[in-house]
Amino acid sequence: MKTAAPHPGIEEMAWDLVNLLHRGAALDEIAGRLAQVEKLPDSLPWKSTLAELARMALTVQNRLDLLQQREKGMLAVIESAQDLSSRLDLPSLLRAIVSRARNLLGADLAWLSSYDPEQQEFHVLVNDGALLQNTTNMVAQKNAGVVGMIMATRMPFATPDYLHDNRFQHHPRLDDTFRGEGIVALVGVPLICNDEVIGLLFVADRYHRSHTALNTSILSALAAHAAVALRNAKAFEQARAALEEADAARVQLERHILGVKAATEAHDQMTSLLAKGAPLSTLCQSVAQSLGGGVIVLDEAAQVIGRGSAAGYSVEEIEAQVSLQGPRSAELAQALRQSRQLGRSVMAYQADGETCRVVAVSHLQ
Repeated sequence: MKTAAPHPGIEEMAWDLVNLLHRGAALDEIAGRLAQVEKLPDSLPWKSTLAELARMALTVQNRLDLLQQREKGMLAVIESAQDLSSRLDLPSLLRAIVSRARNLLGADLAWLSSYDPEQQEFHVLVNDGALLQNTTNMVAQKNAGVVGMIMATRMPFATPDYLHDNRFQHHPRLDDTFRGEGIVALVGVPLICNDEVIGLLFVADRYHRSHTALNTSILSALAAHAAVALRNAKAFEQARAALEEADAARVQLERHILGVKAATEAHDQMTSLLAKGAPLSTLCQSVAQSLGGGVIVLDEAAQVIGRGSAAGYSVEEIEAQVSLQGPRSAELAQALRQSRQLGRSVMAYQADGETCRVVAVSHLQ
């Protein structure tokens, strides 16, 4: 039994559709072929067959597009993961993530905001595609607009028409910014670290658009990478601050040890001099050398009875400065009274990087 040969029109359409699929034609082009078939007279016996072939081609191309989009998404996620291990500069890393999100979803603009727990606000860190400065400097309260929806659910949120969406409470300042930027549709996902929202990643368009679940999934993966980057940056900053604090404590300890060592050496030297019956001038010079400054000893009548100075210090200048009849007399007299009360040296004044201290000696032999 012989089978009827297919109509030439069917073969021609079949080859045309195969050729479209082979060169990866856009869905609109294949849909155009289906529209041509549907315009044919219903009396043609092979019209339904042609229409079915065109619909099958549309389905195949749609699946191919979806697979290609998934492949691009996976590559973007892999590249983002590689950036986490190769880039140390946080702003550069975040810019790469935001740019990748915008390009992958074919959006008009994208931005990433970080959360300030003290102000309870989200501040834009990086953006890609913004036209206005207001968009770059956007600040959103944690309970305002789409931000409030994401914070409440910790889930992605999308709207095809932001300004006319009544599912959330609008904030006039944000609405004005979006209106000026021309933003219509957007989708945002949270950056979650240790079960806390530390930031938000948004992509937006200047026309009505609904994002697929695949787009949202890819955006969430990129947001997870951004959260890791922010967490690592915070941990690095904490480690750096702790290291600086430890280094400052080490320097302070070293200074203290050197001070104790110098005091011990000075004490031993003074003890040795006193044991040898050294005169007051020798004692003053020893103290001056140990302190790296000048020493003046006055008797009860404010007369100089001993002096000493290290290299670079003039005894005459020091005597003029510490004179009880000089310009610092009031400060010196007050420090002297305090020293008698406390039984130790007291700072009288500081000038030109130098410090003058006074100590009252109750009995001197």
